[in-house]
Amino acid sequence: MLTKQKRDSKPKTKLVAKSVPALRMLYATQFDHTIHTLMRVLSPRSRSMMCRRFGLFGLEPHTLDAIGQQEGLTRERIRQIEDASVLAMHKSKEYQALKPEFAALEKLMLRYGGVLSVAFMESAEVFGSVAAKQAGTFLLRMSPFARHYYANPKFTERWYHKGTDHGAIEKALLAFAKPVKASGRAYPEREFFGDMAKFIKPVGAISKPALLGYFKIARELVKNGYGEFGHYTSHVARPWGMRDEAYVVLMKAGRPLHYTEIVGRIVSARGRTARVSTVHNCLVSDERFALVGRGMYALIEWGYRNVYKHHPVTAGSGKKRRMRRTWKNVVHPS
Repeated sequence: MLTKQKRDSKPKTKLVAKSVPALRMLYATQFDHTIHTLMRVLSPRSRSMMCRRFGLFGLEPHTLDAIGQQEGLTRERIRQIEDASVLAMHKSKEYQALKPEFAALEKLMLRYGGVLSVAFMESAEVFGSVAAKQAGTFLLRMSPFARHYYANPKFTERWYHKGTDHGAIEKALLAFAKPVKASGRAYPEREFFGDMAKFIKPVGAISKPALLGYFKIARELVKNGYGEFGHYTSHVARPWGMRDEAYVVLMKAGRPLHYTEIVGRIVSARGRTARVSTVHNCLVSDERFALVGRGMYALIEWGYRNVYKHHPVTAGSGKKRRMRRTWKNVVHPS
């Protein structure tokens, strides 16, 4: 009994992160020491190159060209040194100490459908910080299960799990993007991912995190400031300027709005400032909008007609133009 009690009370040394916060804690407490130990097998010069290449220990990540210029070597030679350094670390006994980190990272990667967009890795959903992202990138480079793919016109730079059929997933995403583009709509989140799941189901995971992971690598699919999704060519899903921003605001309001209120809603959706004069002049010059009262604008498609002469606002002029306009002169929709 004493032997059994002693064996049961022995602390477990295997560390496997079961969640994103646990993974971040793992990086914060163990990774720097582990990677420093792993790099002891490298020469000082190779160690310095690897730290600069992946942005480790607080350094900024460098490209092959940048390191080559610093070292007086060609880009190809730096790549060869990187490959040789990775191979040397793979053969070292210290490499076995990375098993907990690999297990945690593989679990996280599979959570997002076996794919991680490089741009998405800095977000709060994945690593949460630039330093953790750089550590994760190094782990992916060293791992036996991750494969790197460069960006192309259709997809962002990304890492795939070796067990994921990346070709089939990307074909499914391209097939899904076609009807989204044809509709020109901005989809609510539930409808958008529900339709995506129909295309992805035969080739990949359809959990919410997995669908989000697939969405993040597809350049043709976008999300706007209202939490809606669509194709990047849609002026509703991805407004192309202040005119489209104002159009979306009025379309969602479903009623005429004062131009200052339109500006306020644009700022809330975009998360950055917008000049009142710029928005007002866009409303004046675009044929999709009708002036239906003192500073009030509506959409022509609602049945209104422009009956006033517009006076654009000049930024910084300090002059207020007096406009004699009343609702009596407005042509309302029938």
